[in-house]
Amino acid sequence: MLQFRREVAPAHLAPWVECTWTLEGNADRETEIILPDGRMEVIVHHGSRPREQAASFVTGQIVAPLVLYPTGWMSTSGVRLRPEAAGAFLQMPAHELTGYFAPLKIREPKTPPDAAIGRAVWLIERSQGRVRMDRLTAEVNLSPRHFDRRFLAAVGLRPKEFARIVRFQALLAAYQEEDFRRWADLALACGFYDQAHMANEFRQFAGVSPTEFFQNPSALALLMADFSKTADRKRIYYQDLCEH
Repeated sequence: MLQFRREVAPAHLAPWVECTWTLEGNADRETEIILPDGRMEVIVHHGSRPREQAASFVTGQIVAPLVLYPTGWMSTSGVRLRPEAAGAFLQMPAHELTGYFAPLKIREPKTPPDAAIGRAVWLIERSQGRVRMDRLTAEVNLSPRHFDRRFLAAVGLRPKEFARIVRFQALLAAYQEEDFRRWADLALACGFYDQAHMANEFRQFAGVSPTEFFQNPSALALLMADFSKTADRKRIYYQDLCEH
């Protein structure tokens, strides 16, 4: 069984770091998966590490499920970066690491996170990924082109892609917290056009359909998915930013 623990970020790193965490134990299955959650992390394995992973590295953003192959007792610690602060913390454009693991080369961060992009990330998460992009650019007072470029450099994803991942994470939370009789009801509650739209998005980020995933979910996937949302981000709908 895997045991997961989260800690508050050190005060001097709070502008860049969302939290730190530890994971210990044996996986209950031959493979585990990590789902896209809009975060970059610094990972250090102290015990057995999954196949083909280094002892320490930085993870870029992922936009598809990441399959892990545990090899024994895991003792892993991580530093979860704030979405808007990843590029500033790593002192490089965050999108250069998207889809990759990089060797661990961390220096004391000196550049503060982009405040405008931090505001945009907050609005996207408050709306559970349903905020309109034109409303976002108006809120942060940037042209669409400048906003897209700054968001990509800071977060590692384009704003629309980040919003889709946030909506996907909201779907995972809603399924576990609410009682929905039909997938169509869940799709509409989470801001998808219909059930087919939800199923297509889910398959892209999880690799399987919602039904297949929840019939035999990866424990690690659900642990990390739930971990990506704080209490004040759950079930919040920011109406004035989400009007069609």
